Amino acid sequence: MFNRALTITILFVLVISHNLLAQPTKVTIDENLVTVINGKKIFTIGFTLPPPPDARAWNGKPAYEELRDAGAVFMRTGPSGKQVWDDHWIAREKAHQAAAARAGMYCLPWLNELSAIEPGDKKSEERLPQVIRMFKDSPGLAFWTSEGEP
Repeated sequence: MFNRALTITILFVLVISHNLLAQPTKVTIDENLVTVINGKKIFTIGFTLPPPPDARAWNGKPAYEELRDAGAVFMRTGPSGKQVWDDHWIAREKAHQAAAARAGMYCLPWLNELSAIEPGDKKSEERLPQVIRMFKDSPGLAFWTSEGEP
């Protein structure tokens, strides 16, 4: 009984401490039009359509770490083409953002079909704020992209 209580206590402390450490990203643009993320000026090198979150580089290192070590900061993620923000893409975006945050990178998810909602499209009108709320506090999110670029 004691071991179970101790295990539950340790897991609780680990979950709480992780949530306290994983803070949302704070992005601003300074007076010189430089992107500042969490107080640090960033040179904006990025990739469109990055490798999968669990991909490995040629040397066995996680691919996102390899990209970050080469100077990359951003990656454009989210559905494209005829793909939409369904449960599959939400799960995929969560994986991208978690891997990006671990590597010190940031995602720029494309809103795709949610960036130009037709009048009366209630489903998309409801889905857009749902998707935004899901990721708004993610440490792996920098900007949202949409029609006409960010």
